[in-house]
Amino acid sequence: MERQTVTEAATGTSEEIPYDTPKGVYDFKDLPKGASGGGPLDVKAPFPSGVKVKWDSDFWGFTIYLNREAVAILRDDAPKIVAPIVALLPTPINVIVGAYLAARATWAVLVAHGGGVKFHSLWITPGLLTPSAWDDGEGSTEKPPPPPKTEDTYLYCSSFEPGKGWGNQVRFLDKKSYCAPALMGHDMNNAIIRCVYRGDKGDESLYYLTKRRDDESKWVTKQTLPVKSSRGVGFERGWTDPTVVHRGGGSDSNLRKISASWDGPFGGDDEPLLKKDNPTTDGQPGFWEQNVVFRGSGNDQQLYSFHLVDISHPNEKPQKMEGCKSSSGAALTGWDNDHVVCVFRGPDGDEQLYWVLGKLQGQENITWGKPQKVPGASSAATPALEWSAYYEEGGVQPVLCAYRGAGSDEHLYWTMLTKDKADTPTWTASARIGDAESSEGPALVDDCYFANGQWHTQFLCVYRGHGLR
Repeated sequence: MERQTVTEAATGTSEEIPYDTPKGVYDFKDLPKGASGGGPLDVKAPFPSGVKVKWDSDFWGFTIYLNREAVAILRDDAPKIVAPIVALLPTPINVIVGAYLAARATWAVLVAHGGGVKFHSLWITPGLLTPSAWDDGEGSTEKPPPPPKTEDTYLYCSSFEPGKGWGNQVRFLDKKSYCAPALMGHDMNNAIIRCVYRGDKGDESLYYLTKRRDDESKWVTKQTLPVKSSRGVGFERGWTDPTVVHRGGGSDSNLRKISASWDGPFGGDDEPLLKKDNPTTDGQPGFWEQNVVFRGSGNDQQLYSFHLVDISHPNEKPQKMEGCKSSSGAALTGWDNDHVVCVFRGPDGDEQLYWVLGKLQGQENITWGKPQKVPGASSAATPALEWSAYYEEGGVQPVLCAYRGAGSDEHLYWTMLTKDKADTPTWTASARIGDAESSEGPALVDDCYFANGQWHTQFLCVYRGHGLR
């Protein structure tokens, strides 16, 4: 059996873990919950005096709690805290936690303000360990000074599991974006999730991340793409290879594309989407397989679509989507085998979300229906859509829609398109996505993990933080 070696960076130890060790939910409830006064939880790994450590797990991930004494020792002498935790938590989670916990020490002290800290991780990315303040009940903490107005451009992720709901949001350690990111899922054989996002304020470069299901501890930065984009992007499995469709940078409003190989980086030229009469846009395009939807440029808020047999097809012309206009762009996904679903906010000051169903006509253009309101859903930005490849509800593979609120409401919300007993498409009531906030629209992808002898579906939502406040 092949084995992989995982190095424990904080303690200098290493442990060989079977490559096929089951990933997924690890039950922490039967483990010791912490100690004080230096009492050993394990003869091999006592905690220093005054330290209290506890942990808990849920369907979305797990949380590790350190009291203020533990935070101080983590900063000054990390192995004294990390080594007992590694000894007590189950394999392979303990090795992943050990490798990343010490690296969060400075960050933890900054957020603690003299109190305790809790570290959150999702099951699909256990190495994130995002710290936040925790009241350890051991007295007053320093009152933090009022922060200056700022905006949060870090990337965050939240996960949703059908029947269980949304988990806590978790921040990427060092990834920032000024616009909405884009996600592309995998099939059961490829097992890779891909993310493309533009840089922070003033940085119009696009960046490419990947995460394999068999290496759940981290996202890997693959490359900086040789392109510029001033808006969010569309990212899908188009024309056989992973392809990014995007507006150009700065004043370049041309729709452009660049592709990658399945296991390699993006290469070749960043070029106009069409060789003749290339369309322009001032919004975020929607992209699903060979189908693209986009709003026009300048004052043209009309939505257009096209379907290509080949990305270099010289004669394809975008078609108007009658009755569909948007000030920000549109989201697109497949549904029900031979249909596509498009969701968009209205033009000008109309923040109502609308949806329209399109019928795929073989290799020809899409036949679009009439746009309808998504009940109870309004947004100031372009929403995100994902047709589930792994989950069924009432015999229907639903479409999940995530969106930012309207006006100054930066909370993220979600709703689901399914069918009623009469086989009529219907939307579920919108609800909040936990504590997630963003000034832009989010990105969605469905994923799965193996636990307790079966596969479980999860939707992953990635988004930038709140706006200036």
